Amino acid sequence: MKHEIIFLDTKETEKFLDKEIYNPTCNNWFHEPFMFEFMKEPLKTHNFNLELKSFENIDKNKSWFIDMPMFPYTWDNLIRTTEKNLFDCIPSYVLEECINGNAYMVFNNQNETDTNLIFEHFYKIYNKNPIVPLKKILFLSPSKYAKNQYMTWADEKRIAKENRFHVVYGNHIDLRFNEGDINFWEQAVEIEKSKVFLSLNRAIRPQRIFLVAALCELGLLDKGNVSLWYNGTKEEFFNELTTRREFFSYSDQGKLLYDLIWSGMNKIVDQLPLYIDIKNNLVNPAGFSSSSREMYKETYFNLTSTTFFFDWQEPCHGWNEKEWKPILAQQPFILFSRPGALQAMKDFGIVTFSKYIDESYDLIKDDVARFWVILNELQRLCKLSKEELDKIINEIQHILKYNFEYTKNKRWDNIFYTGGLKDFIGFL
Repeated sequence: MKHEIIFLDTKETEKFLDKEIYNPTCNNWFHEPFMFEFMKEPLKTHNFNLELKSFENIDKNKSWFIDMPMFPYTWDNLIRTTEKNLFDCIPSYVLEECINGNAYMVFNNQNETDTNLIFEHFYKIYNKNPIVPLKKILFLSPSKYAKNQYMTWADEKRIAKENRFHVVYGNHIDLRFNEGDINFWEQAVEIEKSKVFLSLNRAIRPQRIFLVAALCELGLLDKGNVSLWYNGTKEEFFNELTTRREFFSYSDQGKLLYDLIWSGMNKIVDQLPLYIDIKNNLVNPAGFSSSSREMYKETYFNLTSTTFFFDWQEPCHGWNEKEWKPILAQQPFILFSRPGALQAMKDFGIVTFSKYIDESYDLIKDDVARFWVILNELQRLCKLSKEELDKIINEIQHILKYNFEYTKNKRWDNIFYTGGLKDFIGFL
């Protein structure tokens, strides 16, 4: 017997969702919510069809959903400057179904801030006019541990159980590489490797500045292909570190790292921006086939600088395109990321390189300690001879090929089963 999971047609939501609060055009190639790509085929194996329907064609006696693609970066300003709230733009006939009927709102967070800050923004704007019960709201997060983090955050804020929404884990939309991207990497030609590692640091974030500065101070910049697209002022550059001194001053290790970074920043500031391929930092080449293949192929390892590293930025890890590019490029990697990010990739089915790379960094919750372990491991790798590096790459070819094929062929089912998207069934 076939069952249905029904969402309100996005052609209708595009007409009424406030573009200052939501991103109503944030859909896939088929004009569906992005999550449909990851849910449709796996749901079919459980006899569930995922469909869009117009309001008039939805059976209101059964549970149904409305995709609310979040745009939370605007919310803080809207809270201060206008009287807008989350539900002003919702037609009364839809709102009535959300309040008293069987409709659920899916607040779909497709951004790279995954937990605490988004929770904070959500409650601020929700509390201006909390007419839709929170039990009728699902919060789709790209962070694997968002549900546990939400419970911790809500406990700290003393939010009553009845005033909490449901959290569902859905992998980040940027895992959406297509056949053209696959072909792009399959056609990559192997070339002589001349650098030990690749480290792309394009969209400027504090941890990326700190990483490149540390690499400079340790004399590792010439060992790798390293970018840092910084175009700000010198004052702003140094403020990225000095205004965050407290995050390093709690330990001797932290103070030592702070001094290392400070010295490195002084050495690289006059060389910025550091480009190694694209020289237009107005465009962020986040696409899976937007980078130079040669840039990857001439290096042995990928030092993958992800969206967040420090707990004060984001307590949980999420996924986006950065973690998957080295897999498509068939390159071993170290994740400069939040703790647990590597384990999440293992849970997905990726085989990592613990025989050749010290991956203990992924278990270290202390940010400073994790930073040091990654730096020390990179230093060790950079001291290996070309013969030793070639031997490692030759020995792990089967792992690189396996990860590529596994990700290419299995990604949709695994995004579904290792995520929480199947939880939608529980609301029917």
